[in-house]
Amino acid sequence: IFTIASRNYLHYARVLMRSVRNVSPDWDRFVLLADLIDGAFDPACEDFHVVEARTLPVPEPQKFFFRYTILELNTAVKPWFFRHLFALGYERVIYLDPDIFVYSPMREVEQTLENGALVVLLPHLTGRILDSAHPGEHEILQSGTYNLGFCAMARHPDLESLLNFWCEKSLRDFVVDAQRGLFTDQRWMDL
Repeated sequence: IFTIASRNYLHYARVLMRSVRNVSPDWDRFVLLADLIDGAFDPACEDFHVVEARTLPVPEPQKFFFRYTILELNTAVKPWFFRHLFALGYERVIYLDPDIFVYSPMREVEQTLENGALVVLLPHLTGRILDSAHPGEHEILQSGTYNLGFCAMARHPDLESLLNFWCEKSLRDFVVDAQRGLFTDQRWMDL
């Protein structure tokens, strides 16, 4: 299981990883740091593996890291880290946003992946929004069908194809641009 955080969100990542450790102590836990450690903390003192995003094999990394806001960058590195973890030999990989807390084992997710699913996603909506509060249906349409604050994937015949597509789109298109109908990686996963 992994999350992605910048140093200013590291406290969230620590709480998430502690919650995962408490309910699934045998799971390997990773935090992909979108910026640099740069002496801000000691990764050896953490109870999860810390990997700096700059170590990922992204083409033209200086352009890639300069192109995005910190929010966009935190999503743009996600498919690259999925690819990295599968290359390490993992059969199933789960991503959670750092501001999530896990209260119980994710048995349904594990079973779905073990039963042959390539990916498990969460929809933003499972029914109509009938009030005028925000976000409403229009905002959900703009941000995408699925909330990629959670994404679980398994080794599957179509995994490489999906990761190739996702990584390719991450190079330029994981922007927040409502006028163009884009919200980071979420709209791309609709496809």
